[in-house]
Amino acid sequence: MRQLGGAAGVAILVAIFGHAGSYASAQAFTDGFAPAIGACAALSLPGAIAGLAVPGRRAAASTTAAQAAPPVQASTRAPT
Repeated sequence: MRQLGGAAGVAILVAIFGHAGSYASAQAFTDGFAPAIGACAALSLPGAIAGLAVPGRRAAASTTAAQAAPPVQASTRAPT
């Protein structure tokens, strides 16, 4: 589903760029690039809002190995 959404988003942005600009000159490229980036921001806004609405992950009930193991003491003796 994620790949399909990404492909549809790219297709929409390419269509906007193709309608508003071209590769003919730097100015024509900028004329198409600006609306395409604006549409990209407009398409990502609902995704950001949906991400905020999704509940976060719960903490794990068991401790991890890093939490359960005692800390290692560094040796202060010089190697012989």
